[in-house]
Amino acid sequence: MAITLGWDPVADAAGFIFAIDGNEKLADGKRHFTMDGSRTSVKLAKPTDVLPHTYTVEALGVVGTGSVVSPAPPPAGRHLGNGFLLNAQGTSYKDLTVVQHQAFGGIIVGYGDETNVVRDAPDHGLGYRTIVECGTPSSSDPGTQPGFVSIAFLRANGLVLKDGNGVEITNGAGLLMGDLGSPVYQAEWVRNAKARHAATGLNAHFLDNVSGYIWPGWKTAAGVSVRPAKYPTDQDYADAVASFLTAIRAALLDTYLLANAGDGAPDRLDWWKRIAAIGIDGLCCEDPLLDSYRLSMLQAAQAAGRDAWVILTGVTSPTDPKTLQYAQAFKSVWNGVGGGYGMWNGSWPLNDFWAAAIR
Repeated sequence: MAITLGWDPVADAAGFIFAIDGNEKLADGKRHFTMDGSRTSVKLAKPTDVLPHTYTVEALGVVGTGSVVSPAPPPAGRHLGNGFLLNAQGTSYKDLTVVQHQAFGGIIVGYGDETNVVRDAPDHGLGYRTIVECGTPSSSDPGTQPGFVSIAFLRANGLVLKDGNGVEITNGAGLLMGDLGSPVYQAEWVRNAKARHAATGLNAHFLDNVSGYIWPGWKTAAGVSVRPAKYPTDQDYADAVASFLTAIRAALLDTYLLANAGDGAPDRLDWWKRIAAIGIDGLCCEDPLLDSYRLSMLQAAQAAGRDAWVILTGVTSPTDPKTLQYAQAFKSVWNGVGGGYGMWNGSWPLNDFWAAAIR
C-alpha cells in the first residue's frame, strides 16, 4: 500500500527529504529524497502495521545567495583529492570496505592505519600530524597522533615552550608544546617524517592546528592560560609557524602537505595566502559554516595553484540539510582538480545525498 503526500510549492527549495515518525529510513529501509525543488508531491510506501504514523516533508535550501567568482582554471603542480574527504582516524577505518575507501580522494588516518590505507587506497591517504603538540602515541592507532617529536627529545634539547616564569606549556590535554621555530626541532620532525614514510609507504601529511596565532587553550600544568616567552605575540608565533612550514617543504619536496589552517586569525585570508606562497600543497578550512569569506579563502588557495579542502563541523548526520548546503557552496568555487569536502566523522560512508551536490 502507498500514500501520496502533497504540499504547497516552496520558493527557492533545493530539494526535499521525507520521513515517517521522524525516521528518514522509510518502510523499505532506505532514505528517500529528491533534488527537484519544484516537486509538490511524493508517493511513499506505507508501513505494514496498522498503527498511526506521522509523515513529514522537509525542504532543503541553500545557505545564501549572491554572485560567485568562477573557479580558477586547473593549475599545474602536486594535487590530491577528487571532491570527497573522509576522516577515518581511530577505529573507524576498519569499518569501511576497500570500495568505500577508494571512493574518497582524501582519507585521514591514525598512526596504526598508515600501512592499511597505502594498501587499500594508494595515493589517497593522509597521515594525521600536529606541528607543535608533542607526545608519545598511547596506542597502535591513536586518532590524535601528536606529530613526530618526542617529549624526551624536546627536554633533552631545551625545546619545550615555556611561559615567562619558565613553566612548561601544554595544549590543555597534556601534550607539550614544542618550539617549532627552532631549526633543531624542524630537523627532527623531518627526520622522523622520512622514517615513517620508509616504514609505511605513506607520503602525505594532514598537518593539524596550523594557526597564525597563539591558541587560548595553551596552559600550564596548573591550568593557567599562558603565552610562550619566546613568541609573546601572535605575529611572533605566526612567523615561527611559517618558518616551520618553509623548512619541511624544502626538505620533503616529494611529500604532499595539507595544512588545516582554517583558524589562522586575525586575518585568515592573508594567512592562507602566506601558507600557499610557501608551497604547501593543500589548505583546509575546518568550520561550522561556509560563508562568502571562507569561500574566498578556498578561491585564494586555488588561485595560488593549491588544493582547497573543507571539513564541516557541527553536523550530526550526512543527511543533515547543512551537509548538502555546504557541499553546494564548496562546489560553487571548487575547480575540480584537487581537494575535497567532508566531515569530522569517519563512520559516515560516501553518501549520494551530499555527494550529488559535488558531482
